[in-house]
Amino acid sequence: MHRTARCKADIDFLEEEYPAYPTTINDEILHEHVERVGKLLLGPKNVTTANKVMAGEDFGFYQGVIPGVMFGIGIRNEDLGSVHSPHSPHFFLDEDVLPLGVALHTALAEIYLNNQWESVDKKDLRIESQDLNMAEKEYTRIKEIKESNGNYKIKVRVSRIWEAIDYTTNTVKSLDTLLLDEHGDQIHAKIPSFIIGKYKPQLKEMQIYHIEDFSTLKIFDNVTYRPVNHPYIIKFKWNTIVKPNREFDTQFPKQQFDFVDFTKVSSRKDNKHLTDIIGIVSTWSQPVEQKKKNNTVSTMMELYLKDERNNSIQVTIWGENAKIIKDWILKNSSGKTVLIITSASISEFYGSYSLSTTSATKVYQNSDIQEIANLKNRYILKMEIEDNTATAMATLFEQEASSLLQKSAKELLTMEENGTEIAEKEFGRLIGHTTIFQIRVTRFNKEQNNNSLTISKIFPVNKIDNTEQNQKDNYDATPSDNASRNTKITHQITHHSKAHLDGTVATIIEDSNNTNDGEDEQPPTKRICRTNEDNQE
Repeated sequence: MHRTARCKADIDFLEEEYPAYPTTINDEILHEHVERVGKLLLGPKNVTTANKVMAGEDFGFYQGVIPGVMFGIGIRNEDLGSVHSPHSPHFFLDEDVLPLGVALHTALAEIYLNNQWESVDKKDLRIESQDLNMAEKEYTRIKEIKESNGNYKIKVRVSRIWEAIDYTTNTVKSLDTLLLDEHGDQIHAKIPSFIIGKYKPQLKEMQIYHIEDFSTLKIFDNVTYRPVNHPYIIKFKWNTIVKPNREFDTQFPKQQFDFVDFTKVSSRKDNKHLTDIIGIVSTWSQPVEQKKKNNTVSTMMELYLKDERNNSIQVTIWGENAKIIKDWILKNSSGKTVLIITSASISEFYGSYSLSTTSATKVYQNSDIQEIANLKNRYILKMEIEDNTATAMATLFEQEASSLLQKSAKELLTMEENGTEIAEKEFGRLIGHTTIFQIRVTRFNKEQNNNSLTISKIFPVNKIDNTEQNQKDNYDATPSDNASRNTKITHQITHHSKAHLDGTVATIIEDSNNTNDGEDEQPPTKRICRTNEDNQE
C-alpha cells in the first residue's frame, strides 16, 4: 500500500488498549454435554462437529474466565431466502428455528443442573460427613496413576505451589503444584489460568486434601523441565473437587526431594527433569537487577554450594529467592547456611556445569528438615599422613571420617559433652596406624604445589602386620589388590588399617579433631583420580 501511495505509514494496533481476541476453545466436558443432549433432542443425524475457522470471536473472553461452549443452530429455508451467512447483507432469519433453539438451551441447562446437583450434592454430603477420612483402599496411590482421564480419587499433601510464567508475554499460564501422597510418591498438577481464581484460595502449602474429578494427561517423552519423575500430569477442571482433610496425620511426609550428587549433575544437562540439590553456602554475591533473555528485569545473585565431600557448584538465584537467601545468610552469619534448592535447570559452559533457579524453584533452610540437619552436623578430620616418600596434610569429610572412626558426628558430640578427653582419646587411636586411601588431587594442588589432599574413599582391610617385610609388600600392592583380599569391615579396622597414597602406603602420624574453622580451600575445578604415578583424569 505504501508503495502505491508513495508514502510511509506506521500502524499501531493499540494492543494494550484493545487486546487481541483470544482463541475460542470449547470446554471438553461441556462439548460432550451439548453433543449428547442435542442428539437426544434432535436426533443423532442432526448434530455434527463444525470445522475449525480462523475467525475472531469475543466469546473467547468469557471462556478465559469460566468454562464455556459455543455452538450454532443451523437454518436453511430457500423459500424464504434464508440461505446466507449471518455476516452477509442478505442474511434473513427463519424464525421457525427459534423454538428449537429455546428447547435446546432449556434441555442443556436442565439436564446439566440435574446431573450436577445429584453428583456434587452426594459428593459433598459424603465428604462433609463423619466419614471424611475414607478407607485407604478408596484412594489411588500416585504411582498407580497410569491412564489418561482415569477415574481417580487421591489423598495428597500440597508440598509446593508456584505460578508457571509465559516469559514471552510475562503472564501466568497456570498455577502449578506438587502433590505428595503418604507413600512419598509425587505428581505434578496444573490449574489452568481461567480457574486459578477458584482454586488458589483453597490450596495451601503443607495442607492435606481429598481431590477427585480431575484429568490425567500422559507426558510426551520430549517434554523437558519436569519437576518430578512421573509419566502423567494432573490437570484441574472447573468441577474438580478439592476438600481439606481434617485429620492430623503425623505420618504423612511433608516434603520429598530427589537430590543429585554434585559430581553427577552433568548427566542431567538435557533438563528432561529439573534438579534438586543440597549444600553449604561457601561464597555468594550481592543481589543485583539483571536483564533476562526475554528483556524483563529480575533480581539475581550467584552463590557457590559445597557438598559433604567439599565438591563445589555454582548456582544462579533469580527473583524473590535471591532476597530470601541473602536474608538467611546475613541472619546466620555466625554459622553454616545449608540450602535446599529445588527444581533448578542445568547449564554447561566449556565443560563446566552450573544451576539456575526456575519459576518452580522453592528454597529451604529449615533445620527441622532431616537432610539439612545431617549436613549441618557433619564433621571434618584434618591430619598429617606419610608414606615412604613424603608427608602431606589430608582432609576427611564426615562420610569417610565416620568410616574410619566408626563414629557419627552425633556420637562424637555426645563424647564432647561427657568430656573432651574421651573424644580426644578416640582420635588418638588413629595415630601410628595405616590405611588404604583414595585421594582427590585437584588442579589447585598441581599448579600451586599445594600438598593438602582430600580423601575421597577408604578401602576396608583387616588388621595388618607392621613388620618391615610386610610393610614393604604392602607398599607394592595396589588398592584393588588389597581391597579384593580384605572386604570384611570390623571395628578393629579403624585402628589397624592401611592407606594408599599415589600407589603407596601412608601412615597417620598426627591427627586433629578441629572442625572447619571457616578457611575454605579453593574449590576444585577438575577432579583427578590418582591410583599410581600416572594421573588418570
